[in-house]
Amino acid sequence: MKYLSGIISAGAFLLLSSTAITADEPAGSMEELYQMVSPKEMMMETMISTMQPMLDNFKQSGMPDEKIAKIKEVFTSFASKVSQDEELHTGMIQVYKQHFSDAEAAELVEFYKTPLGQKALKTMPALFQEGAALGQRIAEKYQEELKNGMMQIMSEE
Repeated sequence: MKYLSGIISAGAFLLLSSTAITADEPAGSMEELYQMVSPKEMMMETMISTMQPMLDNFKQSGMPDEKIAKIKEVFTSFASKVSQDEELHTGMIQVYKQHFSDAEAAELVEFYKTPLGQKALKTMPALFQEGAALGQRIAEKYQEELKNGMMQIMSEE
């Protein structure tokens, strides 16, 4: 039970960071950019890789492997549903439209078609996973300080 809040928090974070307002039917360069940058498989891989540091922490804290495997299975199912939801697709097209013009989207599409662009696309999930693990490791260095500061504030009248 002590692990449940962390799992729910991770799921909610990923869900909120992956969703957006629905938009009209996507078309043109925005659609092509979205398909290149956020294919369903890459989204799932990124979501699952983001969960890996938490699973590693569960293992280090003594959670049995069977429970970790079940959590990963539940989270994989969750990631699959999120990544395949049509509202996510149309919403993300809207997000791209808020940040890129059609001309900029077309330029990005051309870049992602180059060998370097393809490498960038293939490397992104690993970058997210390694960055999350690094950030978590660094945050752990200061976790006790954070906990003490919060406890002090909560104990004040």
